[in-house]
Amino acid sequence: MAPKNTKKWALVILVILALSGGAALWVSQQHSGGHIAKIYLNEKVIRTIDLDAVKKPYTFRVDCGDGAYNDIRVSHGAIRIVKANCPDQVCVHQGAIKDGVAPIVCLPHRLLIKIDGETVAKHDHDHSDTDGHSDLDAVTK
Repeated sequence: MAPKNTKKWALVILVILALSGGAALWVSQQHSGGHIAKIYLNEKVIRTIDLDAVKKPYTFRVDCGDGAYNDIRVSHGAIRIVKANCPDQVCVHQGAIKDGVAPIVCLPHRLLIKIDGETVAKHDHDHSDTDGHSDLDAVTK
């Protein structure tokens, strides 16, 4: 009787795992919009880019003050820091991001790049409340 029950339970577990995996895959592919990159400097949004609308890659410089800078490369679906004059270069070595899993952070320059799945129109503000206090810290919201 044990082998029959073992096969039955193995089948039940296999079905549950298959359904769980399918559900996880479906959820991971659902998002609320395009890939919108937001670039923050000193906790303020300074630029919003629809990465899905980028036809040709381009690079631009963000002046972070006091001679500090970050050169940002934008391509279809991805964004990265290609050059910076910060001492640790962590932001440059991180490479491109294509989703909202992990942001790019340059702590010495107080620069943050993150990707959201919402539309550009929802991000044309600086995320400050009426008192001017930001709801962002140096890394996340």
